[in-house]
Amino acid sequence: MREFVVSIERDFKPRFLLKDVPGLSPGPVRTVFDGSMPLRPKAMVSFPSPGSSWENFAIQAVPDKSGSALGAKRSARGYVVVLTFYRNYSDRSEQRLTAYPQNPGQTPSLLWAGDLDRDGRIDLLLNVETTEAAGSTYHLYLSSRAKQGELVGLA
Repeated sequence: MREFVVSIERDFKPRFLLKDVPGLSPGPVRTVFDGSMPLRPKAMVSFPSPGSSWENFAIQAVPDKSGSALGAKRSARGYVVVLTFYRNYSDRSEQRLTAYPQNPGQTPSLLWAGDLDRDGRIDLLLNVETTEAAGSTYHLYLSSRAKQGELVGLA
């Protein structure tokens, strides 16, 4: 007779704590990405939609040629974080999420993606400010907060 030891203990750390966010309730949520992925130019993070296995999302940083998203002069150079939703090769939607200047050490990171508001659509947690002087700034994007023509809205 063989004996197997099964442990249900798990080294678990909560990823983030949310307080007083309307529309969210306690309980399990679907997660499609959990980690820390810097959103550098020319690097793309792809993950499946939490609501459908044949739909996908991608998030990446692209050059901001206008500088207007940075609230700076037109000559300012920086990057914009873009979320893209793919239904198939010819059907896609894009949304600019946040912009950041071209400074060493200041790169936004994707921390979490899933369905936090349980509506079958993507929600994201980004760390958008990572300089030592400024500290960290987190942006939570929920699909339930999206306005007309958007994929997600800032919570």
